[in-house]
Amino acid sequence: MKKVLLPLILIIPLVIPLQGQKEMPLWQPMLSTLGASYYPPLDAGYSSIQSLEEPYWGSHFSTFSRRDQIEIKFVLDTTLQDYPNIQLGRWLAQIASNDDEGVISRVPIDPSVLIQRYQADWGGLYFFKPKFSSTFYSECKLLALYKEGKGMIFIFFLFNEFTDRLQSLEHIISFDSLP
Repeated sequence: MKKVLLPLILIIPLVIPLQGQKEMPLWQPMLSTLGASYYPPLDAGYSSIQSLEEPYWGSHFSTFSRRDQIEIKFVLDTTLQDYPNIQLGRWLAQIASNDDEGVISRVPIDPSVLIQRYQADWGGLYFFKPKFSSTFYSECKLLALYKEGKGMIFIFFLFNEFTDRLQSLEHIISFDSLP
């Protein structure tokens, strides 16, 4: 019995991380179409999770860290909408809470930061409480990025308590600098 269990114990840590990556190939062609790159967080044990058929999200890729207690959902839009602010408004109306006390806070991003950090033409950073029916997290930070001629990237950071770690995760994705 010990001879059977020992090889299994040694193999399981190698197999489990691979299971979380099975969705990545489906996501990669969309990133290529957008001309974007994903920089996965290498610390805090982030692993890919299966994106469920969710009526609100329809995310293309999700990752989660037990240590940070943050889930990150990515939605990629390659439809080349001319008005990214309208597309953003649709997402906020769909995801943000409708409670009377519900507030959507916008934090402006300096245009030079958009260009240097994300190679984006337009973007915004938003904080709000998500609808209870869409997630069990109490807070959401949304980073929306748009590149003319490519499309939009929506990154939803879902959490219960704000930490400084959220700011460092903003560098997780960007458009490629080459046209």
